[in-house]
Amino acid sequence: MARVTMKALLPVTAQRLWPLVRWDGCWLDWYPGAVACEVAGTAKGDLRRLRLRDGTELVQRLDHLSRIEDAYTYSIVAGPYPVAGCLAQVRVLPHDADGRATLVWTANFQPAGVGEEEAEAFIRRLYQAGFDTLFTLLADGVGADDTTARAGLPRGPNAQHTGS
Repeated sequence: MARVTMKALLPVTAQRLWPLVRWDGCWLDWYPGAVACEVAGTAKGDLRRLRLRDGTELVQRLDHLSRIEDAYTYSIVAGPYPVAGCLAQVRVLPHDADGRATLVWTANFQPAGVGEEEAEAFIRRLYQAGFDTLFTLLADGVGADDTTARAGLPRGPNAQHTGS
């Protein structure tokens, strides 16, 4: 099983970041290629459907939502990605001293139709694109209550790959 974990230190508090990245957050504002999003609920087993720019649909199932920490785990049920059996986690870690937060995004999966290195590279590019868009939105002073969908934003320098 392959594993990719990436982290990005973002220029806002965890309290401002969480509404953007939570299960039912503002995914259209930052998720790479998403043009529509439908969230069925916030209970275990509920689905989130993202329609991507190329017309395909990515379907994710909520597996666990932490009421104590800003974190949740989800599975990819269907989609165009070169992975199978994908279990992913989104977690926001606060840095109270400096007013910033770290977003940690992890995926465990089996490659599907490609080699392990290619599947890992795909997930890293996907996560990096999301981090870059978030960094640009947040560096521009945009918060969860006033985000707008954007495309073609420049890369942020602070996302990093940790592990594989």
